[in-house]
Parts: sequence; structure tokens; C-alpha cells
Amino acid sequence: MFGFMNHVVNPIIIFLLRGPFRKSWGAGMLVLTYHGRKSGKAYSLPVNYFQDGGDIIIIPGQPEAKKWWRNIRGGANVSVSLRGEEKSGQAQLWEAPGQLDLISSALLKQVTKFPNFAPMYGVKTGDNKVITSDAVRKAAETLVVVKITLG
Repeated sequence: MFGFMNHVVNPIIIFLLRGPFRKSWGAGMLVLTYHGRKSGKAYSLPVNYFQDGGDIIIIPGQPEAKKWWRNIRGGANVSVSLRGEEKSGQAQLWEAPGQLDLISSALLKQVTKFPNFAPMYGVKTGDNKVITSDAVRKAAETLVVVKITLG
């Protein structure tokens, strides 16, 4: 599944996010470019994000099945294509249990802004569809967050 996404779907989305349709099509998405830790090769992929002050917050869904975020461990220089503008920044990776509070806070902001993302992150809402801080904290235990400070 991820092979198809990485080689077929992602290049199309990247084209749309960097192309003339970016303003109408790319709300909540950006193109992240990072370098492989071992290879040094540049990789670009589309990701969902939200802004928290001047920072960009990315919470990968199903992080156990993805490898890209591991290249951010220890900090990394990255670039983003955000609404048609290329910007550089410094990325940090937050992992549980050490940064569980930060992950929980970011996840709560994300699912409050985009409630439909809650299931993708494993946030259980029950029949009443209410997002609780306990449900967010439990889901945060299995997630990672990439925080990018632009500059």
C-alpha cells in the first residue's frame, strides 16, 4: 500500500501542491523535503500539517508503518513548500514517553481543528463523537510529532 502511495500518488500530490492549483487544493498540506541520514539523498513527500504560532506541526498517521520521520531524530534541516513558497527550517522529533505531554498537546490541537482526523490518529471518541483529553493522551503514546521552526 505505501509503495503505491510513495511512487504513484505522492508525486501527483506534490505536483498539485507545487503547481498552479496549490492555493485552492493544498489547504492543510505541504511538501516536506528532508535528507536521508545514511544516504544524504533528498526526499520529498506531501504531509498534513497545522501551524502553531510560527511553527509547523506534522503528526504522521501510522508512524510505526512509516520510516521517513526517523531521519529527523536528533534534529534536521528541512525545507517545505507551503502555499507555493519554499521555506527552510529546523525540524525536531518528539517521541513518547519523553515528550508525551508535547505530543498530547499537539494532537489535541490537531483533532480539535480537524475532528475527522481523530480516527486516523487512533483517538477514540465513542458514540457521542466527543474528543476527551484521556483519549488523546492514550493515542499520543503511539505517535510521533515533527515540529519545524522556520527561519
